[in-house]
Amino acid sequence: MTQEDHRRREEHHRKRQDEIQRRTHPTAPQDFNVLHNELEAWRLQEVARINAADVSDDERRIAMMELLKKQTKLLQTIDRLQIQASKENRFKKIHSVLQKMSSAKVWGTTAPISVETPFTVRASMNVWIFCCM
Repeated sequence: MTQEDHRRREEHHRKRQDEIQRRTHPTAPQDFNVLHNELEAWRLQEVARINAADVSDDERRIAMMELLKKQTKLLQTIDRLQIQASKENRFKKIHSVLQKMSSAKVWGTTAPISVETPFTVRASMNVWIFCCM
């Protein structure tokens, strides 16, 4: 096996792991769109399978009700993941802004000087308080 083959396999494995991570722990709106599209594709496939089966109307209705229950549970799971991701993203955004506010001010381009002002010191205390909460 050459290095190129090994690199390709590693790249394929890494992409596969990233895809699994995006599906199990979605964070971006695109991740949730993928989940919703896959759920819709699964639902259409199940509806086609139920309609193709040679069963009575009552059995078909029961199967459709079961499908609706499963779809509802999956939608609830996706919504729960979306709420959790929005909370995490909000926390990350707030923490990022606070870190920028508490960082020392840099003046000059040739010989930069870092200066901590009373505002940056107070902001760093606020970051510490925010992180402790």
